[in-house]
Amino acid sequence: MKIAFTLSALKKQLGVSALLLGAAINSQAQASLVAGWHFNSYGSESTVAADYGSGTIYMDGSQGSDSWSGNANFAGATQNTGDFPSPTPPAGASLSLVGTNNNGKALVIKFSMTGYSDLNVSFAARGTSTGYDVGTWAYSTNGTTWTPISGNTATRSTSFSSKSLPTITGLNNAATAYLRYTLNGASSTSGNNRIDNLSLTATGNPLAIVLGNITAANKGKENLVSWNSLTEEKGDAFVLERSNNGTDFQPLYHVNAKGVAGKYSYTDQQPYEGTNYYRLYLMNNDGGRTYSKTVTAEAKGNGFVMSAYPNPAATELTVSVSGATKETLISLIDLNGKIVRSYPVTTQQAGMIHMDIKNLQPGYYFLRSDDGRNVQTIKISKQ
Repeated sequence: MKIAFTLSALKKQLGVSALLLGAAINSQAQASLVAGWHFNSYGSESTVAADYGSGTIYMDGSQGSDSWSGNANFAGATQNTGDFPSPTPPAGASLSLVGTNNNGKALVIKFSMTGYSDLNVSFAARGTSTGYDVGTWAYSTNGTTWTPISGNTATRSTSFSSKSLPTITGLNNAATAYLRYTLNGASSTSGNNRIDNLSLTATGNPLAIVLGNITAANKGKENLVSWNSLTEEKGDAFVLERSNNGTDFQPLYHVNAKGVAGKYSYTDQQPYEGTNYYRLYLMNNDGGRTYSKTVTAEAKGNGFVMSAYPNPAATELTVSVSGATKETLISLIDLNGKIVRSYPVTTQQAGMIHMDIKNLQPGYYFLRSDDGRNVQTIKISKQ
């Protein structure tokens, strides 16, 4: 009986050990968001940077892509947002690929798979009855030699649905990775397919960084963001990102990890007026990436208000400003970041600026005010 009991206990112990070992092995493989696009700020540009992670979509004839024309930003979807960090982006806009003139053309997504394996691609899609009905994918590590991926993700359904590709192993740990999406079959100039909430996820090495907490608090005209790590290693890094709408984040501050658990803080001396959203992008030294939760802090502005009309505009743009200081600069910026018009505002009172834009190329521009503390931006359409 004693031997039987011992064998039984041994079997039970081995069973528990196997479960623990399995859990330990599974914990080594973490699905991470490599790059993601919600397209809510898309305005028909020919290159689109990722909203999450790092990557770029090319439709300008470079990186193995074709030059697209006539793309639009029709209404987007709420599907396929599960891989994105909180808060969930609204439906907003979509990458809308339009017309028979783009039949047979390809867009290319360039990103990095360093530290990652087993790539999964998913997105929300819908179409029109005369839109593309053939959508094929391929991958590459050099942008020249392409390996086809099975499946057709184009759709003529007028309702959004989630699409996904088979797991891709041929890009494992590739320093530079490419995906190519080719569309065909549109039968009218207005026929289109929409892509939204594009997500690239992969298995990454577990992060050495374990975040304790992150907080944000207003300190008068500044916001203080603080966080602490429970574990970290040399070579790890923190990137603090900020947004004024909870969706479109931009890098604000980068700091290398100390190599031991510690406390960090950053004073945002020029917060947006109103609600500021902050999150951390945690970078492991072997390529692992993840996001923290999003925290907020309120900041009071200096009363500056800017508006512009008409929008769209063809020959002249009228900019109304109030509450400006002598340091305020009003700039019109093209999609390449070039300042095409610039006006200093020196009045403390309400005023008007009349911008002559008749010689500017049609397209989208950004009207930006900057007084050294508050930044406001309005998207302008030039006809």
